[in-house]
Amino acid sequence: MANKVFPSVNDVYGSGSAGDGKNLSESNITDVIKTLTSDKNFVHSGFQVPATDPDLTIEVLGGQAVINGYWVTVGLPENITLTASSTNYVYLKLTKDGSGNVTAASYEDNTTGTPPADSVLVFTAETSASAITSTSSDLSPGLNYGGVWTPELSDASVSVTSAGQTYSSQSGIWYATGDLIYASCYLAMSSIGTLSGNAYIHNLPFKHMSNVATPVGIILPTNISVTAGTALAAGMASNSDVIILYALDSASGKSNLTCAEITGSGILNFHFQYRKA
Repeated sequence: MANKVFPSVNDVYGSGSAGDGKNLSESNITDVIKTLTSDKNFVHSGFQVPATDPDLTIEVLGGQAVINGYWVTVGLPENITLTASSTNYVYLKLTKDGSGNVTAASYEDNTTGTPPADSVLVFTAETSASAITSTSSDLSPGLNYGGVWTPELSDASVSVTSAGQTYSSQSGIWYATGDLIYASCYLAMSSIGTLSGNAYIHNLPFKHMSNVATPVGIILPTNISVTAGTALAAGMASNSDVIILYALDSASGKSNLTCAEITGSGILNFHFQYRKA
């Protein structure tokens, strides 16, 4: 049989090379760490960043993370220059040689939210033309962690504040197991302002994974202007940080819920789950 058993005094190396069953090689140790961490990448500690910065260069403190079975320690603070007028996604990533062995760990900033190979998200940041206006840490102390988020109603123009919409209550909590996010949303409107067209919910705690669209939950509504008996649902597109709201009222199964249908006194209450990028 071509099976490997590690660690084994008798060096049961299967279809590999002599020593694979007993030597503390890089691949053997990372395989063990992957097993113990359910093959998940996460920040263990550190990597704090300031909430804002007067320019586009931000200092990231040292920290520790697990990336593809590697325990990575960044000992000293590092400065990173971010892209202006964008949402920046800052990852800690590994560089490997042709044999698959690690040669370095470094930061990478992008504005797409697409993770580089062998990486973990450390923080996100919003920037203006000349400054960092807000940051959000992806600190994940172990595989299970959680927090709160504030849902925002918008239309296709992504007017999360400028359309004059107001709320009597906004609340959300989230809990993560590895990259699987469980969350709740409670959104009570006091006015939709000048919002029009299809309705969306923004400000999710994490971006949805790429290459897959996901139905994320059924909504319990109050004061919504739709045909009696119509159910509401929520979904997320691939590589998105926006919830799309639907009415299950058409022959094809669904149509987009509009801001006008939510009304100035509407309440949306639901739980959902998705996999973060």
